Amino acid sequence: MEETAGWEKTLRNGRNRRTTLLLVLCIVLGLGLILYPGFSERWNRKRQGRAIAKYTAAVENGDSEEQELMLENAREYNKMIAEKGIDLAPEHFDAALYESELSMNGMDTMCYIDIPRVNVNLPVYHGTSEATMQVAVGHLEGTSLPVGGESTHCVLTGHRGLPTARLFTDLDQLQIGDIFTLYTLKEELVYQVDQLRVIEPYDLSTIQIEPGKDLVSLITCTPYGINTQRLAVRGRRIDSPLAGPEEKAGINGKYTSDATQIDPSGAAPVIAAPLLILVLAVISIRNRRNRALKRRALEKLLEEGITV
Repeated sequence: MEETAGWEKTLRNGRNRRTTLLLVLCIVLGLGLILYPGFSERWNRKRQGRAIAKYTAAVENGDSEEQELMLENAREYNKMIAEKGIDLAPEHFDAALYESELSMNGMDTMCYIDIPRVNVNLPVYHGTSEATMQVAVGHLEGTSLPVGGESTHCVLTGHRGLPTARLFTDLDQLQIGDIFTLYTLKEELVYQVDQLRVIEPYDLSTIQIEPGKDLVSLITCTPYGINTQRLAVRGRRIDSPLAGPEEKAGINGKYTSDATQIDPSGAAPVIAAPLLILVLAVISIRNRRNRALKRRALEKLLEEGITV
């Protein structure tokens, strides 16, 4: 009977150690889910900052005549886009020509965007591949290049709610009259928000060129976490970030976005906390069940006259 008691004790200690280890792992997992977005966001901000710094250095140290030629080529490209209209079908434009436009030393960075209200300072890359959209803002192929000019409409797209980077997550906080700026080569292009709309994913009417206007639209998914529609924030070119009364009078539309405004910073804890509670509940239930089974086994042994 002493051997049986020793075996029972060894088994109990083993189960306790496994339970403790599982509990520690669950706590570490829960803390990881809570802390990961913050660490990842800081890492990606540094990465994005390095991309902008590299682009800025290339512009400052580059040949001015070569850069002016690049701008002229981009403007000619935009004239071609204006003549045929916005067309997103890949077979309808020259991919190789597009990739060569505004390419400094072969870099994928076309320009960078600054949106003060939501603390966004991001590089803008050619195209909207998933690799691009995970780390930066993508320029929508088939729309005007980000060099400004009459009868242009440049469309920039960014993900929302990624756990690794904020990107356009806070785009729904923009309001009519807010300013954003594109830095393309040595050009500083200032735009003022004049329209906010929630549109269907394949609605191209909002991003079409309007004769004589210099427009940029910022596109992201909405509602947050559901992503069935698109939030389109449109800006029109102004001469100065300090818009005068005559400029503000020309702005029409709603003063706030129709998109639901949600702060995603608490999303990870909201997800992690229930998961952690669920795992702890499962462990607790399992422990109680094991103790009940052990108690019934001991009671049966006692009924049979076996002492342990």
